[in-house]
Amino acid sequence: MSVLVDDFVVVQGGAFRLGEALGAWTDGSNNDVTPVSNVTISTFLMARHQVTQEEWLAVMTGNTNNISASPSNFSGSPAAGETQGRRPVERVRWREVLAYANLLSMAAGLTPAYMINGSTDPAEWGSVDASWDSVSIVPGSTGYRLPTEAQWEFAAKGGNEPGDHTFSGSDDPFAVAWHSLNSQTRTREVGGLAPTALGLFDMSGNVWEWVWDSASSGSDRVIRGGCWNSSAGNARSVARSFVNPANGSVSVGFRLARPLPLRAGSQTATARPQGQGVVAKGVLA
Repeated sequence: MSVLVDDFVVVQGGAFRLGEALGAWTDGSNNDVTPVSNVTISTFLMARHQVTQEEWLAVMTGNTNNISASPSNFSGSPAAGETQGRRPVERVRWREVLAYANLLSMAAGLTPAYMINGSTDPAEWGSVDASWDSVSIVPGSTGYRLPTEAQWEFAAKGGNEPGDHTFSGSDDPFAVAWHSLNSQTRTREVGGLAPTALGLFDMSGNVWEWVWDSASSGSDRVIRGGCWNSSAGNARSVARSFVNPANGSVSVGFRLARPLPLRAGSQTATARPQGQGVVAKGVLA
Protein backbone atom coordinates (compact mmCIF):
# COMPACT_ATOMS: atom_id res chain seq x y z
CA MET A 1 0.00 0.00 0.00
CA SER A 2 1.20 3.51 -0.78
CA VAL A 3 0.13 6.75 0.84
CA LEU A 4 0.23 10.08 -0.99
CA VAL A 5 0.65 13.37 0.87
CA ASP A 6 0.30 16.54 -1.20
CA ASP A 7 1.46 14.74 -4.37
CA PHE A 8 4.34 13.04 -2.59
CA VAL A 9 4.40 9.32 -1.93
CA VAL A 10 5.25 8.06 1.54
CA VAL A 11 7.98 5.49 0.96
CA GLN A 12 8.04 3.26 4.00
CA GLY A 13 11.55 2.50 5.19
CA GLY A 14 13.19 -0.90 4.85
CA ALA A 15 16.31 -2.77 3.83
CA PHE A 16 17.43 -3.70 0.32
CA ARG A 17 20.49 -4.51 -1.77
CA LEU A 18 21.71 -1.38 -3.54
CA GLY A 19 22.97 -2.15 -7.04
CA GLU A 20 21.44 -5.62 -7.28
CA ALA A 21 19.66 -6.12 -10.61
CA LEU A 22 16.10 -7.44 -10.43
CA GLY A 23 14.07 -9.32 -13.02
CA ALA A 24 15.44 -10.16 -16.44
CA TRP A 25 16.05 -8.08 -19.56
CA THR A 26 16.29 -9.70 -22.96
CA ASP A 27 19.36 -7.83 -24.25
CA GLY A 28 21.51 -9.43 -21.56
CA SER A 29 22.54 -6.13 -19.99
CA ASN A 30 20.72 -6.59 -16.70
CA ASN A 31 23.81 -6.99 -14.55
CA ASP A 32 24.37 -5.90 -10.98
CA VAL A 33 25.91 -2.47 -10.53
CA THR A 34 28.89 -3.12 -8.28
CA PRO A 35 29.65 -2.96 -5.51
CA VAL A 36 26.31 -4.37 -4.32
CA SER A 37 25.69 -3.35 -0.72
CA ASN A 38 23.08 -3.88 1.98
CA VAL A 39 21.35 -0.58 2.79
CA THR A 40 18.67 0.37 5.32
CA ILE A 41 16.42 3.30 4.39
CA SER A 42 14.32 5.39 6.77
CA THR A 43 10.79 6.36 5.73
CA PHE A 44 10.71 9.43 3.48
CA LEU A 45 8.58 11.27 0.93
CA MET A 46 9.19 11.08 -2.83
CA ALA A 47 7.52 13.22 -5.49
CA ARG A 48 5.14 11.29 -7.72
CA HIS A 49 6.58 12.82 -10.86
CA GLN A 50 9.58 14.66 -12.23
CA VAL A 51 9.60 18.45 -11.77
CA THR A 52 7.78 19.98 -14.73
CA GLN A 53 8.56 23.01 -16.82
CA GLU A 54 5.61 24.93 -15.35
CA GLU A 55 6.70 24.11 -11.80
CA TRP A 56 10.25 25.28 -12.47
CA LEU A 57 8.99 28.49 -14.09
CA ALA A 58 6.71 29.30 -11.15
CA VAL A 59 9.53 29.00 -8.61
CA MET A 60 12.49 30.37 -10.55
CA THR A 61 10.91 33.45 -12.14
CA GLY A 62 12.66 36.48 -10.65
CA ASN A 63 15.46 34.53 -8.95
CA THR A 64 18.60 36.52 -8.18
CA ASN A 65 21.07 33.78 -9.12
CA ASN A 66 20.96 34.34 -12.89
CA ILE A 67 19.30 30.94 -13.33
CA SER A 68 17.01 30.63 -16.34
CA ALA A 69 13.33 30.22 -15.53
CA SER A 70 12.83 28.57 -18.93
CA PRO A 71 15.92 26.42 -19.51
CA SER A 72 14.40 23.49 -21.37
CA ASN A 73 15.40 22.55 -24.89
CA PHE A 74 11.96 21.04 -25.47
CA SER A 75 10.08 24.33 -25.30
CA GLY A 76 7.45 23.50 -27.91
CA SER A 77 5.86 20.79 -30.09
CA PRO A 78 4.65 18.42 -27.38
CA ALA A 79 3.30 15.04 -28.44
CA ALA A 80 -0.33 14.98 -29.55
CA GLY A 81 -2.73 15.45 -26.63
CA GLU A 82 0.02 16.44 -24.18
CA THR A 83 0.51 19.76 -22.36
CA GLN A 84 3.77 21.65 -22.86
CA GLY A 85 4.08 22.85 -19.26
CA ARG A 86 3.65 19.32 -17.95
CA ARG A 87 6.75 18.05 -19.70
CA PRO A 88 9.75 17.55 -17.39
CA VAL A 89 12.13 20.46 -17.05
CA GLU A 90 15.56 19.59 -18.46
CA ARG A 91 18.86 21.28 -19.14
CA VAL A 92 19.04 22.26 -15.47
CA ARG A 93 22.36 21.94 -13.67
CA TRP A 94 22.74 20.09 -10.38
CA ARG A 95 23.81 23.33 -8.70
CA GLU A 96 20.69 25.12 -9.93
CA VAL A 97 18.45 22.46 -8.39
CA LEU A 98 19.77 23.47 -4.96
CA ALA A 99 18.31 26.97 -5.40
CA TYR A 100 15.00 25.61 -6.69
CA ALA A 101 14.62 23.27 -3.72
CA ASN A 102 15.33 25.99 -1.14
CA LEU A 103 13.13 28.58 -2.82
CA LEU A 104 10.26 26.10 -2.96
CA SER A 105 10.80 25.17 0.69
CA MET A 106 10.75 28.82 1.74
CA ALA A 107 7.53 29.43 -0.21
CA ALA A 108 5.95 26.41 1.50
CA GLY A 109 6.99 27.49 5.00
CA LEU A 110 9.50 24.66 5.39
CA THR A 111 13.05 24.96 6.69
CA PRO A 112 15.38 24.85 3.67
CA ALA A 113 17.61 21.81 3.38
CA TYR A 114 20.68 23.33 1.70
CA MET A 115 23.26 25.73 3.14
CA ILE A 116 25.89 27.49 1.04
CA ASN A 117 28.39 29.97 2.47
CA GLY A 118 26.54 30.01 5.79
CA SER A 119 23.09 30.81 4.37
CA THR A 120 19.99 28.86 3.35
CA ASP A 121 18.57 31.79 1.35
CA PRO A 122 19.52 31.53 -2.35
CA ALA A 123 19.24 35.34 -2.58
CA GLU A 124 22.48 35.44 -0.59
CA TRP A 125 24.34 32.86 -2.67
CA GLY A 126 25.13 35.03 -5.69
CA SER A 127 25.45 33.61 -9.18
CA VAL A 128 25.98 29.89 -9.68
CA ASP A 129 29.63 28.87 -9.44
CA ALA A 130 31.87 26.07 -8.19
CA SER A 131 31.55 27.23 -4.57
CA TRP A 132 28.04 25.79 -4.61
CA ASP A 133 29.58 22.32 -4.68
CA SER A 134 30.50 22.83 -1.01
CA VAL A 135 26.80 22.77 -0.11
CA SER A 136 25.80 21.05 3.13
CA ILE A 137 22.45 19.71 4.35
CA VAL A 138 21.01 21.45 7.41
CA PRO A 139 20.42 18.84 10.15
CA GLY A 140 16.74 18.52 11.04
CA SER A 141 15.58 20.61 8.08
CA THR A 142 12.13 19.79 6.71
CA GLY A 143 12.47 21.20 3.20
CA TYR A 144 12.62 19.74 -0.27
CA ARG A 145 15.81 18.18 -1.56
CA LEU A 146 17.21 15.72 -4.05
CA PRO A 147 16.86 12.10 -3.00
CA THR A 148 20.01 10.22 -2.18
CA GLU A 149 20.99 7.56 -4.68
CA ALA A 150 19.96 4.87 -2.19
CA GLN A 151 16.55 6.48 -1.62
CA TRP A 152 16.05 6.79 -5.36
CA GLU A 153 16.86 3.14 -6.08
CA PHE A 154 14.83 1.87 -3.13
CA ALA A 155 11.78 3.79 -4.40
CA ALA A 156 12.40 2.76 -8.02
CA LYS A 157 12.45 -0.89 -6.98
CA GLY A 158 9.12 -0.45 -5.18
CA GLY A 159 10.35 -0.03 -1.62
CA ASN A 160 8.94 -2.84 0.46
CA GLU A 161 6.78 -3.96 -2.48
CA PRO A 162 9.54 -4.61 -5.03
CA GLY A 163 7.95 -7.16 -7.37
CA ASP A 164 11.43 -8.06 -8.67
CA HIS A 165 10.99 -5.96 -11.82
CA THR A 166 13.83 -5.01 -14.15
CA PHE A 167 12.35 -1.54 -14.64
CA SER A 168 10.55 0.64 -12.14
CA GLY A 169 7.16 -1.06 -11.84
CA SER A 170 7.36 -3.57 -14.69
CA ASP A 171 9.50 -5.96 -16.70
CA ASP A 172 8.16 -4.25 -19.84
CA PRO A 173 9.94 -0.94 -20.56
CA PHE A 174 7.18 0.11 -22.98
CA ALA A 175 4.68 0.04 -20.10
CA VAL A 176 6.57 2.35 -17.73
CA ALA A 177 9.40 4.15 -19.55
CA TRP A 178 9.78 6.68 -22.34
CA HIS A 179 12.97 5.63 -24.13
CA SER A 180 14.49 5.80 -27.61
CA LEU A 181 12.04 3.33 -29.14
CA ASN A 182 8.78 4.94 -28.01
CA SER A 183 9.38 8.59 -27.05
CA GLN A 184 9.10 10.07 -30.57
CA THR A 185 12.53 11.64 -29.93
CA ARG A 186 11.26 14.08 -27.31
CA THR A 187 10.38 14.35 -23.65
CA ARG A 188 6.81 13.43 -22.78
CA GLU A 189 4.25 14.81 -20.34
CA VAL A 190 4.86 13.39 -16.88
CA GLY A 191 2.57 10.63 -15.67
CA GLY A 192 1.64 9.33 -19.12
CA LEU A 193 2.64 5.71 -18.53
CA ALA A 194 1.80 3.23 -15.79
CA PRO A 195 2.83 4.05 -12.22
CA THR A 196 4.71 1.79 -9.86
CA ALA A 197 2.99 0.00 -6.98
CA LEU A 198 3.99 3.00 -4.86
CA GLY A 199 2.27 5.40 -7.26
CA LEU A 200 5.45 6.90 -8.75
CA PHE A 201 5.61 7.85 -12.43
CA ASP A 202 8.57 7.96 -14.84
CA MET A 203 11.14 6.55 -12.45
CA SER A 204 12.26 4.72 -15.57
CA GLY A 205 12.79 6.90 -18.63
CA ASN A 206 11.62 10.35 -19.85
CA VAL A 207 14.61 12.23 -18.34
CA TRP A 208 17.54 11.08 -16.26
CA GLU A 209 17.21 12.36 -12.69
CA TRP A 210 19.85 14.12 -10.62
CA VAL A 211 20.36 12.64 -7.16
CA TRP A 212 22.37 14.02 -4.24
CA ASP A 213 25.37 11.70 -4.43
CA SER A 214 28.76 12.31 -5.97
CA ALA A 215 30.47 9.78 -8.19
CA SER A 216 32.98 7.56 -6.38
CA SER A 217 35.79 9.74 -7.73
CA GLY A 218 35.94 13.21 -9.21
CA SER A 219 33.33 15.96 -8.98
CA ASP A 220 30.56 14.42 -11.11
CA ARG A 221 27.11 13.81 -9.64
CA VAL A 222 25.04 10.67 -10.16
CA ILE A 223 22.00 10.54 -12.46
CA ARG A 224 19.47 7.72 -12.47
CA GLY A 225 16.57 6.33 -14.51
CA GLY A 226 17.43 6.64 -18.21
CA CYS A 227 15.76 9.02 -20.65
CA TRP A 228 13.85 9.65 -23.85
CA ASN A 229 16.86 9.18 -26.16
CA SER A 230 18.63 6.30 -24.43
CA SER A 231 18.15 2.57 -24.76
CA ALA A 232 15.62 0.77 -22.61
CA GLY A 233 18.53 -0.86 -20.80
CA ASN A 234 19.42 2.52 -19.30
CA ALA A 235 15.95 2.70 -17.75
CA ARG A 236 16.62 -0.31 -15.50
CA SER A 237 16.19 0.47 -11.81
CA VAL A 238 19.89 -0.18 -11.18
CA ALA A 239 21.33 1.73 -14.15
CA ARG A 240 23.34 4.84 -13.36
CA SER A 241 25.50 7.45 -15.00
CA PHE A 242 27.36 10.65 -14.08
CA VAL A 243 27.29 14.31 -15.15
CA ASN A 244 29.37 17.30 -14.07
CA PRO A 245 27.26 19.45 -11.70
CA ALA A 246 28.17 22.53 -13.75
CA ASN A 247 26.53 21.09 -16.86
CA GLY A 248 22.94 20.75 -17.98
CA SER A 249 21.60 18.32 -20.56
CA VAL A 250 18.47 17.92 -22.68
CA SER A 251 18.27 14.44 -21.18
CA VAL A 252 18.55 15.32 -17.47
CA GLY A 253 15.93 16.61 -15.03
CA PHE A 254 15.05 15.72 -11.45
CA ARG A 255 12.41 14.98 -8.84
CA LEU A 256 12.29 16.00 -5.20
CA ALA A 257 12.19 14.17 -1.91
CA ARG A 258 11.83 15.33 1.68
CA PRO A 259 11.66 13.98 5.24
CA LEU A 260 8.44 12.35 6.36
CA PRO A 261 7.14 13.87 9.60
CA LEU A 262 3.62 15.26 9.81
CA ARG A 263 2.65 17.67 12.52
CA ALA A 264 0.57 16.04 15.24
CA GLY A 265 -3.06 15.89 14.20
CA SER A 266 -2.41 17.32 10.75
CA GLN A 267 -3.48 14.32 8.68
CA THR A 268 -7.19 14.33 7.97
CA ALA A 269 -9.44 11.32 8.27
CA THR A 270 -10.46 11.39 4.61
CA ALA A 271 -8.79 9.10 2.15
CA ARG A 272 -9.68 7.85 -1.31
CA PRO A 273 -8.37 5.05 -3.53
CA GLN A 274 -5.48 5.99 -5.81
CA GLY A 275 -4.42 3.15 -8.04
CA GLN A 276 -3.02 0.48 -5.77
CA GLY A 277 -2.61 2.76 -2.78
CA VAL A 278 -4.39 5.32 -0.64
CA VAL A 279 -4.37 9.10 -0.93
CA ALA A 280 -4.24 10.88 2.42
CA LYS A 281 -4.38 14.66 2.62
CA GLY A 282 -2.17 16.20 5.27
CA VAL A 283 -0.03 19.19 6.26
CA LEU A 284 3.65 18.39 6.33
CA ALA A 285 5.78 19.35 9.30
